[in-house]
Amino acid sequence: MNSRTLPTFAAAFLVAAAACPAAEPVSIDVAAAGISFRVKSPNTDGNNTVTITPAGLAAANKPVTRKIEGMVGDAELADLDGDGAKELLIYVFTPGTGQYGEVVAYSTNCNKSLSEIVVLSPGEKALAGYGGHDEWKPGKRGLVRRFPIYREGDAGAAPTGGRCSIIYELRQGETVWQLVPVKVSRP
Repeated sequence: MNSRTLPTFAAAFLVAAAACPAAEPVSIDVAAAGISFRVKSPNTDGNNTVTITPAGLAAANKPVTRKIEGMVGDAELADLDGDGAKELLIYVFTPGTGQYGEVVAYSTNCNKSLSEIVVLSPGEKALAGYGGHDEWKPGKRGLVRRFPIYREGDAGAAPTGGRCSIIYELRQGETVWQLVPVKVSRP
């Protein structure tokens, strides 16, 4: 369950122009299976940060603060790899017409502690025609990112190239967790 002190979004997973609130401080509480997180950001233009305060983790509940490029729009918990432990997903967007979106993600390490998940780039070919208006949502076994494809000459609010969909799987890298793009679907 999420409780928010920001305008309600059309859907918890959207990071899109129609759903983004004006720049104002945000405090989002998410909880599941005995663990909870408070996600706070001043949502300042420029040097913005997000602070995550965990509760209920078995080994470490120390708050984590990190810099972000953009503003926090929403947060949720989801089990991206089917191991029974939730990952914390924080949806960040840049203000303006493009509403470029990204996800800041953390593993709960089997509900023991937090460690950041690195989101790998899908590459230039997958991002051809990218102009923002991202939508992120947990899928059956990973994270799904969708965005409209802009063609040369398209107006900012009128993309004509269809939609790109990228599926990311959560994998243990050599030293860090990673969200790895495994499938790209384009028209």
